This record gives sequence, C-alpha cells and structure tokens, in this order.
Amino acid sequence: MAPDVVSFIEGELRKRGVEPSVCRAVSAAARAEFGGSSTYIRSIDREARDAKAAELVKLGASAKLVAREVGVHPATIRRKRSGWL
Repeated sequence: MAPDVVSFIEGELRKRGVEPSVCRAVSAAARAEFGGSSTYIRSIDREARDAKAAELVKLGASAKLVAREVGVHPATIRRKRSGWL
C-alpha cells in the first residue's frame, strides 16, 4: 500500500520540532479538506523555480540558459521575463 501523504507530512513536521498537537490539528484539517479525493500534488515548487529564474534573468542570463537551469522551455522564460524585470 502506498504511504499516506498526510501521515508523512505529520511525521516530517514532528521531526522538525513542531508540537504534536499542532501536527494532529494540521493532519485533521487536511483530511477534512481533502479526504477521499484524488488531490494532485505538484512534484516541483513553482514559486521557488520562478524565483530562481527571475534572479538569473535579473543577472542578465539568456532565456536559453535560464530555461536549462530551471528545467522549463525557453519560451516560458521569455513570456515571464517582462514581469520579472
């Protein structure tokens, strides 16, 4: 059986010193909100990826280089570049 995502996250929070009562409350809220549904969890953190790309663009890196570095198509960088500058 696949590991339970909510239990995994609760365990990770506990490892990092979060109070057990807070961990249980977060788990309960997640189960109430998403229990029984097929919720998609992105494998990447888009905000972190975009922040890294924006920093590289501001440093003057080419769209091709930035795209290769963060794992997207160069057209994505060109499309978003104006919002980062």
